[in-house]
Amino acid sequence: MKLLKRIEINLRKRINKLLNSGSLPVLISSPELVLNLGDYPKIMVLRHDRIGDVLVSIPFFKLLRKRFPKARIDIILGKKNQGCRTALLSYFNNILIYEKNIFKISGMLFSIRQTKYDLIIDPFDKVSSTSNLFVKFSKAALKLSIDKENSSVYTHVVPLRDKNKYHVVERTAALLLAFGIEPKNSDLSLEYTIMPSILESAKNKLPPKEHFRIGINLFGSDRTRFWGLENNSEFIKIIKEKQQNCEILILTTPKYQYELSLLTQNGLAKAAPFADSLDEYAAMLSTCDMIITPDTSAIHFAAAYKIPCISLFKSSNKENGLVWSSYQPNSQSIISGTQNICDISVAIVMEAFDRINCGANNYNDEAF
Repeated sequence: MKLLKRIEINLRKRINKLLNSGSLPVLISSPELVLNLGDYPKIMVLRHDRIGDVLVSIPFFKLLRKRFPKARIDIILGKKNQGCRTALLSYFNNILIYEKNIFKISGMLFSIRQTKYDLIIDPFDKVSSTSNLFVKFSKAALKLSIDKENSSVYTHVVPLRDKNKYHVVERTAALLLAFGIEPKNSDLSLEYTIMPSILESAKNKLPPKEHFRIGINLFGSDRTRFWGLENNSEFIKIIKEKQQNCEILILTTPKYQYELSLLTQNGLAKAAPFADSLDEYAAMLSTCDMIITPDTSAIHFAAAYKIPCISLFKSSNKENGLVWSSYQPNSQSIISGTQNICDISVAIVMEAFDRINCGANNYNDEAF
């Protein structure tokens, strides 16, 4: 497997070198109408990565659609984030799904060339071989991205803002400069629209809500993003002792059913049913009054629904920039300082809980 991985990496490097040849792009560092698009352009956006990348890009999608209400704006999602598609329908005319299959890729490239987009937008702030492929073969006259190592692929770029100073929402929104929009003066709040039927279904599946609800999203994208059974158990016990008129709801997937059963067996916390879709999962999160999570998708859903959030992270380095914390006030981010989220103490999380000052004593039964 290691040999195959090295071969894949070397192949990607060669493809990128071939695709990256070109002239230097125009750098757009202030709001300017430099792209001659008219009122009815055809625009393609690439976002074929993870769920979190889509969620932090929604402010950009929203303002792009507002700028071009009559345009045809399409997007390419991937298999990992296609669950977001329903929430994106108000921003895009067509949603295409990218799959790592040579025949499907060829068909998608042919379709993109036939459409003859006026502009293709790559919001990635790192080099992507797949994006390179779409950009190079799109035949779009204009190609916009964030300035990075393969900038010669594009006709126009915006500066890559300092990853250690600017949130990823703001770094992505910098693309608005190319349309004469100053991101600093724009509403960049997150949103995520759920169909009323899915929201109602999710509420019906959950235990009846009687008190202030704390949602614990148990795992992140893998087992390394887990706060641990002992930490979660102790936190639940302390919260229930401190705030008797609150309820704790644990959300996870069938993959972690064993851990879920251990944490709910004493009755102090309740298990949320396993969601049938990403939208149903988001709907369940939206019923919470506070969320604790080691997963960035849950962090961004919390921001979209204006829910205070305690985010748990492994240590990060300067190259990666700021952690993808909640893009809203009254939330707390805790970084372990190691590569193990379990090293975050319960005491530190309780301090964050108190700082948010959103305890069960503030619960208003009439609001629900």
